[in-house]
Amino acid sequence: MSRKFFSTLSIILGFGLPCAFAAEVYNEGTSGDASSSETAPTAITLAAGSNTITGSVTTSTGDTRDFYTFQVPAGFELTALRVVGYDDPAQGPANDGNRGFHALDAGGTTVIPAGGTSGNLLGGGHLDASDVGNDVLPEFAGGSAGSAEAGSGFTAPLPEGTYCYIIQQTGSHVSDYEIEFELTAATLPVGFQPDAKVGKSLASLKGNDIYNPSASGQKLVLRSTNNKTLRSSFSIENDGTEADIVRVAATRGNRFFKVNYYQSEVGNVTGAILAGTINLDLAVGESQSFRKVIKPRLKRTERRKKKRKFNVTAISQSDTDKLDRIRTEAQARRRKI
Repeated sequence: MSRKFFSTLSIILGFGLPCAFAAEVYNEGTSGDASSSETAPTAITLAAGSNTITGSVTTSTGDTRDFYTFQVPAGFELTALRVVGYDDPAQGPANDGNRGFHALDAGGTTVIPAGGTSGNLLGGGHLDASDVGNDVLPEFAGGSAGSAEAGSGFTAPLPEGTYCYIIQQTGSHVSDYEIEFELTAATLPVGFQPDAKVGKSLASLKGNDIYNPSASGQKLVLRSTNNKTLRSSFSIENDGTEADIVRVAATRGNRFFKVNYYQSEVGNVTGAILAGTINLDLAVGESQSFRKVIKPRLKRTERRKKKRKFNVTAISQSDTDKLDRIRTEAQARRRKI
């Protein structure tokens, strides 16, 4: 039910929680009546922090239920579902709303809450004045097998995905509500992961977000004729969630190929990288870039093509099981001039 005073409802009725930075994402008083259809809920967009919806439900006018759908975006979690206010405006005291029902469901559509459909919800329960100021998400998470009165249950906080929120009043009383959705950045588990990438230049690196010890998906083939010098670039990045020391080791040359390695802003680090003594102190997301210069040394009489695989391995020193490997394969041959 659309009611003009909703924009000031929390002030007039003393609705309860301090939400200094709350964003009002839907207000029936200014945005119109929320959807009464379980197959076409009103879409709301949540931002990081506190987000509120304000509305009213009552059977007396046929506006028994309000249905909303929302997304928890990638990298975020719904960490609280708080009843800020719940009031029957025909009664004297603030936040004295008649007993109603509300719930969460997965997906962009839902069902009408009833005895036969309650198991299809994620979690839900009855709503009254005692819920004002409370975060009901932990209760909903328990489902009907736990502390909730309906639903299959889920693990809180609510992860990335599309969901529905339903609120209903099947009695003749009017129930004015204000509900807060709290969205916070997801807490990532602590992890260490170096990321090595290779390319002909730093602008054409391959292997981003690919981690393996076989260099699969992060290989480069360079071909030389008559001992033409081959050049490539590579970078080592910290893709973990914590600062890390990353050790870098590389393949040495042989009698057919000489190789030198250069680190940006450092210079020739061939001896150190071949010995595996380069240790990069990298913050989260920080990277270091390198160049590899391969000089074929085929004799004039050599007619067979020669190959050598030059690997670069980056190993986390905080978790030595976490490593990444890239490969440059050098191919060289002599042609008659």
